[in-house]
Amino acid sequence: MIVFFLDVDGVLNSWRSLKKAYEGERKPHSGLNYPFEEEAFINLQELIKETNGYIVICSTWLRVKGGYERVLEELKKYDLHECVIGACDVGYDPIMHRENIVNYVKTLGNNINYIVFDDGYIPNLEEFIKVDIKVGLSKDDILKAKEKIKLKEKKLERLKNG
Repeated sequence: MIVFFLDVDGVLNSWRSLKKAYEGERKPHSGLNYPFEEEAFINLQELIKETNGYIVICSTWLRVKGGYERVLEELKKYDLHECVIGACDVGYDPIMHRENIVNYVKTLGNNINYIVFDDGYIPNLEEFIKVDIKVGLSKDDILKAKEKIKLKEKKLERLKNG
């Protein structure tokens, strides 16, 4: 099973999407109205399709009433909502964030291959890919994820075969 832990701010939306929305409408956006980055969803679609992966939302949006539902609504536009298998609290610091993810992965069972997309910092987590907040989830991030997935699959195969 391949699982992608997704932050929202800086991953599914970006400074670019905010600037584009502001320039178009000439009004600020914030909170649940923060505009999403279409390219990020297209890139995520490609990744999910190629890997048959699943999604866990891992964002401060979970702490806001209606935040989880708003993310699901946006994922539905790209036929990604059915890939969501849950949500994971980010914690209040980078170490707690890492521990929450690692503990969530343990609940999924053995041989889980996972990637964490976040624009923040998560220490000592080889599955972490830092996303550029200026552009959101990019083609480069997708390529990095595919490489990490391949490497982990090879490791799991070697362990399995002894």
